[in-house]
Amino acid sequence: MDSKLPFIGFRELIQDQLAASDQRSFLLIKRILIEDQTGPAQPFTVLIQKLTGKVLSNSEAIIRWKQILEHKLSMQKKLERIVGIQTAAIDYLECRSVAGTLFRISSRHHEPRVVQSGETDEFLYPQGYHLEKLKEELLRARRYKHALSVIMVDLDNFHTINESIGGKNGEKVLAIIVRIIKKTARSVDFFCRLPGDRFFLILPNTNLREAKELAERIKVRIHQRTGRLSMLPQSVTATLSIGQCSHTDSSIEFIRRIERVLHEEKLRNGNTVVSIC
Repeated sequence: MDSKLPFIGFRELIQDQLAASDQRSFLLIKRILIEDQTGPAQPFTVLIQKLTGKVLSNSEAIIRWKQILEHKLSMQKKLERIVGIQTAAIDYLECRSVAGTLFRISSRHHEPRVVQSGETDEFLYPQGYHLEKLKEELLRARRYKHALSVIMVDLDNFHTINESIGGKNGEKVLAIIVRIIKKTARSVDFFCRLPGDRFFLILPNTNLREAKELAERIKVRIHQRTGRLSMLPQSVTATLSIGQCSHTDSSIEFIRRIERVLHEEKLRNGNTVVSIC
């Protein structure tokens, strides 16, 4: 092992926590620490700064690191998959500072959450979190040279539907749609609800053809399942935009392109799947 490792706390707070359960995160941390030029004096400060951009004293960073590890386990329990340490760190620190919509990962015995709207809450993240997650997956796709695709789902005219059936019924319909998307997607896919009536999926190791097939299945299943709901006068339709990320894309540029195509298609017809160029 490199001479910078181990240091006090390395085995207890890094190796024992991650080496067996999340080898990819463990190797990422080792690389960050080995490449750092400041030496082992403030290793947890270095880790927090490299993973999230936040600058903390080493004593504060150790406290936050322990909380990030707990947060990572909570996220994994919710999402039923491994969550990278960088994603967990960003999510934890954002949850502490954002006063708006929060991703609900706490147990019922913890402090009340800001969002309390129903079954769709567990897929609500801090504003902009999907950009951070896409950035992380873009870096991984470049490193390992695998395909990465994205799907954005926008329910057609759901505001009008919501007004006609009432807010509580509208939330029930959204909860059903969340379950449809979650069951149709794979466990390795990242899924979140965006503000309003939109949803976002990041699909690792997925090319454009595979993403289009998944998007079509989601569209059909939403239409078929909601058509059987007695509370709705008619089926809910959705417009979906898809795209495969190139290795030169930035997360913000890619999201802007996929949102623009989605908006243009909704203005034309809606109820379709469209690919970005």
